[in-house]
Amino acid sequence: MKFLTNLNSKVNISIESRKNQTLLNIFSDDNSQRRIAKGVSSVRIGDEVVLKDFDFKSGAVYTINVCDNSDSSYDANVVMITPPNSIHILWLIPQYVVMTMGEVMFSVTGLEFSFTQAPASMKSVLQSVWLLTVAFGNLIVVLIVEGNFLDAQWKEFFLFAGLMLIDMLIFTTMAFKYKYNELRSSEENLAIEEIKLPEKNTQDKLDKN
Repeated sequence: MKFLTNLNSKVNISIESRKNQTLLNIFSDDNSQRRIAKGVSSVRIGDEVVLKDFDFKSGAVYTINVCDNSDSSYDANVVMITPPNSIHILWLIPQYVVMTMGEVMFSVTGLEFSFTQAPASMKSVLQSVWLLTVAFGNLIVVLIVEGNFLDAQWKEFFLFAGLMLIDMLIFTTMAFKYKYNELRSSEENLAIEEIKLPEKNTQDKLDKN
């Protein structure tokens, strides 16, 4: 919240809770954004209460306009810039749980599959390709969101869900037709070059030269 004042003199503005606890104490020329705790509070200018028992909501942004009256009193008008939160923040917990479960079941198993099924000489390459597919997925999200192809966010979510459904169907079809390779050691079929030390006579000739 912040105060916009049109006063002839510099005065003190404070916000007090019902327990007479001072939540904010500034001067009238301070127009910076401030944060206070939610709850019912009163706004006081000097010794005068201009806004009594106002309910400050969580997540809302307010601008309080303060002006002088002809009888040397003050008047305050509250303008709500951003509406308060309508959904509790704890609703994020089940979303994080589902996302974590999906990440564990998909990412870990996918990396394990690409590593064990790849030839010994291409295991690192396929790990990089896996991360590259993640990058392409993020690029698709950026193009859809920043391109403003849809006029509502819920439509974007349904579009992403539809793309994931198509992706699941493709992976399911490929999984039924896939023939697994036997697990092999990562050192199998790798060419190992023997390092031969130069013979003593050859080394002596090189030293003399």
